[in-house]
Amino acid sequence: MENFSKIALPFITLTLLVITLTSPALALTVTTDKDTYHQGETVIVSGTTLANSIVTIKLLNPEGTLVAIGQVQADSTGSYSYEIVLPSDMPTGNFIFGTYTVEVYSADEGVSKSKTFTIEAPPAVYAWVQYTPSSSEVTIDAEVSDGAVTVTVTFAEGLNVTDWGTVTQSGSQFIVDVDVYKWNGTEVPEVPDESRVHTYDLGTLSYGTYTFILKAWGSQVASESFEVPDLEPPTILGYGPNGTVSLTKPTIFVNYADNVGIDVDAVKLYLNNIDVTSGCNKTTTGLVYKPPSDLSNGTTYSVKAVVTDIYGNQVQKEWSFTVQIITQPQPQQPPAQPKKCLIATAAYGTELALPVQFLREFRDNYVLKTAGGSSFMEVFNAWYYSWSPYVAELETQNPLLRELVKNALKPLIAELTVAKAVYDAFSFNSELAVVLAGLVASFLIGLTYFAPIALTISAPVRKRLSAQKLNKTIAWLIAILAVFLTLHILALTASPAILKMSSASIVLTTVIIAAITPTALLKKLNLF
Repeated sequence: MENFSKIALPFITLTLLVITLTSPALALTVTTDKDTYHQGETVIVSGTTLANSIVTIKLLNPEGTLVAIGQVQADSTGSYSYEIVLPSDMPTGNFIFGTYTVEVYSADEGVSKSKTFTIEAPPAVYAWVQYTPSSSEVTIDAEVSDGAVTVTVTFAEGLNVTDWGTVTQSGSQFIVDVDVYKWNGTEVPEVPDESRVHTYDLGTLSYGTYTFILKAWGSQVASESFEVPDLEPPTILGYGPNGTVSLTKPTIFVNYADNVGIDVDAVKLYLNNIDVTSGCNKTTTGLVYKPPSDLSNGTTYSVKAVVTDIYGNQVQKEWSFTVQIITQPQPQQPPAQPKKCLIATAAYGTELALPVQFLREFRDNYVLKTAGGSSFMEVFNAWYYSWSPYVAELETQNPLLRELVKNALKPLIAELTVAKAVYDAFSFNSELAVVLAGLVASFLIGLTYFAPIALTISAPVRKRLSAQKLNKTIAWLIAILAVFLTLHILALTASPAILKMSSASIVLTTVIIAAITPTALLKKLNLF
């Protein structure tokens, strides 16, 4: 037995040596190309194992959660490599910042190896970024001095304006678009005042209300409205009397205008340095004062008018006149003041306007020079002055209404110009001339102002209207007009009362004929 052991022992040792020499060594290794990574980078896992072996690669996050897994086959030398792309928007899902573990398992070897690496957050990058502030982050201060306007814009601390833009004007609006930035970090760099505060010079503006609009990157941020007061004093359009007057109670008057409005309560009148305002009749366009007692003959009187607008702008006018009465056999009364063209005067702001003068001249130098015309004007004035003062007062308060009245008067002036030419052609007989001129003016007025109204009213019932009925109506009206013309001729020497009635009726009938004539004509032509 002892001999067997001595003989077998060498064989056993040799067998174990052969087995050891012929068995493969454990070759699995693992490493990464870096120890620290950032989001979006690629992790390269590499190592060695048995030739042509397949290895399984797992990636575990700092909490031990599997976030990636894959397999790769080693080449003939036993080398392998595997890439893992990290998300670019970490943290996201299970990908968080911290220390990760790569586990590599070789089934052929039956072993696994691991390697750790770290994913760090990228270093913070701070910069000025585009920013649209809220209205609470900006203040706008407008300063108005003698019509000159400056606007100061101040942004909150932490904001930086690199371009203050250029102010553009659109009507009553001033608009500017600026480039604003905000620091995206916690420690804001120091910003000079000129990058937060800027003053815009808007120049000298006329009276009105304006708005300054501030935009940032095209979006409105804030706005500020401001008012430029009126700096222009009222204008004196006329005053009197002047020179020498032959009345002991002359009428003192002042006509004035203002682009904004007159402060009627502040208008003052002084006669020989005595305030006589309480005895004046004041309006927004003028004042009139008549002394309550006779002024002294041969005495020169000084007059001062003080006119103030609603913004306190003031103008003064001083002049003088002398009362000089040579002979006065009986107390004289001041001449009757002609009726004013209230609506036209209010529309143009002064009696000196050419259209107002034309209307007054046509009335005074043509119509009132005849008995028939004077009778008509008595009737017309009773009607006209019953409502025209209210319209004139509305015009003084409403610029739009004044413009509408101006435009409405243009056809009337043209028509009266034609009537004036007719009057001149028959001026050898003034009563005939005024009747013919009145017929022409009335017919043109009816066509211009009342025919459109008649067409509008007739439109809903046009199917029931016939040309025959309309022509018959016009014929009856012409017959009635002929009757009024006959009465008018007879009344010229007989009855002033009938003359008033006939003159007014002639005008009214002619206007009605002119108003319905276009409707009848269109109906006859089958156009209505």
